[in-house]
Amino acid sequence: MFSLHCTQLIHTIYIKKVGYFRKRGSKWSFSIDVGRDLETGKRKQKTVSGFKTKKEAEKACAELISQIENNEYIKESTDDYESYLLEYMENVAKHSIRPSTYELQHM
Repeated sequence: MFSLHCTQLIHTIYIKKVGYFRKRGSKWSFSIDVGRDLETGKRKQKTVSGFKTKKEAEKACAELISQIENNEYIKESTDDYESYLLEYMENVAKHSIRPSTYELQHM
């Protein structure tokens, strides 16, 4: 029974996400871990600021945590449209359209 309880406790700690809140001037901000970089293993953080009250920041943080846990979080990208389109063509379109159509579109 002890090992079951210990496993449940570790599982709960692993899943639970908590934001870090702080006041910058007159505005509130929060930071939260959004995962790890697959190449480096370093943790990735998202910081959001500009909230008038801590309660507003807490509400936004809870919404972000919910998105992450439900796999609805979309990472912001700094890629331009051309990079996005080339990646899409290579990883999605190439496997879902005829080879002749892919060759025409890829030119």
